[in-house]
Amino acid sequence: MKTRLTLAGYERLQARLTEFKEKQVRLRDEVARARSEGDLKENAGYHAAREAQGITEFQIRTLEFKLADAEIVESNGALEAVETGTTITLRDLDNEAERRFRLAEMEEAGLDEVPVMTPNSPLGKAVFGKRIDEIIELNGPRGRKRYMVVGISAE
Repeated sequence: MKTRLTLAGYERLQARLTEFKEKQVRLRDEVARARSEGDLKENAGYHAAREAQGITEFQIRTLEFKLADAEIVESNGALEAVETGTTITLRDLDNEAERRFRLAEMEEAGLDEVPVMTPNSPLGKAVFGKRIDEIIELNGPRGRKRYMVVGISAE
């Protein structure tokens, strides 16, 4: 299944991949330096650098996989309905409180101050394709919740 990312999210993952590859080069140097210090059995610096190197290589492979499998989604500008990459304002019909979310994959969390709601979450699935003034009903651990879509934007 493709990972649907906005262009900003894709670019952010690309930047993280570059950072990890730069870190990988530094860690190779650390491992070589620690190895030259002699006895590897009791060389904590060597073991720490090897562990960090393994974690970094795993992160690189994970990011490369996500980027190779990514599908870039762009808002069509009309924003008649909720889609991946849009910012949604929902009103809780029980208490009238409003909350804003961006419908995006977790890889895009932290791009801005708006929290991310994934399209695969129960609320994300329920809100996808909805239009302004449509009501969403969900059964959750605290009972039935009702929300109204009050805003859709491409922020």
